[in-house]
Amino acid sequence: MIRFIELPDWSPLNGTLFYKVDEYSMGFNPERIKDLEVIIGNEGTTSLSIGSLQIEVCIAARILLYPWGYFPYMRWMRYKLIPPKVISGAVRIDSSTRFEKGVAVNIADEGELPTLYDPENDWICIGTTKIPKSAINVEFATNAIAVIDNGKLISLWMHPYIDSTIEFNALGQVQFLV
Repeated sequence: MIRFIELPDWSPLNGTLFYKVDEYSMGFNPERIKDLEVIIGNEGTTSLSIGSLQIEVCIAARILLYPWGYFPYMRWMRYKLIPPKVISGAVRIDSSTRFEKGVAVNIADEGELPTLYDPENDWICIGTTKIPKSAINVEFATNAIAVIDNGKLISLWMHPYIDSTIEFNALGQVQFLV
């Protein structure tokens, strides 16, 4: 099992988290690409997958970098979200899992965790919204929060820039009007 450890002495990766409606994708533009290159080093990156969404991981430091990838909004459900209070830092993977450059490690299958979206504030939560007092909420990249409880990632919160009009169908599912 992959275990996660908060590193409050580290700084989160600064940049812009965004959602591209026409591509059904989450993306992240680092503020300074040189900083990212220094963190990554020679060993490169891999990713953890939550369904089709990826969390980029630095292999050498074993830290989470940013969320990205195919993330279709048709699976999101409308929900009133209040983002957790956070500490800034990094999240390290403490695991015997061997990482290979470019080969993702699955941590949750598609649909295994609920994906919730609040149209009033554009927050997205994958996983539980019921955060125990024992959990630690780490903003590891700008507007990306890992909620860790007893070494387990119990939810991922994201607050991307979204450039679209949002509607909902009768089931409460998100529909974007481009």
